[in-house]
Amino acid sequence: MLSEIKSVKKYPNLSWTWKNDVPYITGDYFFNAEYKGIVLKECFKILVSFPSDYPNSLPHAFELDGKIETCYHHFLSDGSLCLGTEIDLYKIFSMSPCLDTFMTEILNPYLYRWLYIKRFGKEPWTDRSHGNMGIIESYAETLEIPADKSIVEGFLALLTDRNTRANSLCPCNSGKKVKCCHRKKLDKLLTTIPSQVFLRDLFNLRGDK
Repeated sequence: MLSEIKSVKKYPNLSWTWKNDVPYITGDYFFNAEYKGIVLKECFKILVSFPSDYPNSLPHAFELDGKIETCYHHFLSDGSLCLGTEIDLYKIFSMSPCLDTFMTEILNPYLYRWLYIKRFGKEPWTDRSHGNMGIIESYAETLEIPADKSIVEGFLALLTDRNTRANSLCPCNSGKKVKCCHRKKLDKLLTTIPSQVFLRDLFNLRGDK
């Protein structure tokens, strides 16, 4: 965490604080980003909270001034910003798990997309679907499989039960065993994504009847 405290100096209007032994950074975030030649700027009052097992778990970001209206529908149940599906976020964060990666590669795209829609009335890029369909799309892209709920559930079942994985038939319906089909892609996921993410995603998909 010491390195993170030092890195916050890159954001001079943000400062560290602790509440109930939970570390936060909070303050004015002067956002400035460019996409395809269009530069957008805005000041957001934010709070970023860090879980006790950080960086194994991701921070949560809150926008405190209400600039981002709830009608944007990209919020989690605790009021934090819904920055993407967990699998997408961990794929980004695991490359370099630090505050700067979270701010520039995860938070900034969320803020840019909202500002772009606010200014131009359209999306700058195609985003994931909301809810469970977004989860399905994330796994489909990562594993290069159809965006089919039952197929994704099959892969999640394997990811949550490693004992049966290698010799099981691959859920992609190739007719091959996992070890001769999607094993490398599954192994990569297992090394970059915490196991509890697979459990949560499987629970959510199975509960979506």
